[in-house]
Amino acid sequence: MAKIILITHQKGGAGKPTLTFNLACNLKESAKVCILDMDNQVLYLT
Repeated sequence: MAKIILITHQKGGAGKPTLTFNLACNLKESAKVCILDMDNQVLYLT
């Protein structure tokens, strides 16, 4: 069964992309990881 981890915060500059990327890098060792960036700035296209 898939597990979904959602990182969200309305305030800008809260470090969400950095947290998301670091979490994904750590999780990819033991699981398949897909990052979806729904922000208007589109920092990650993975």
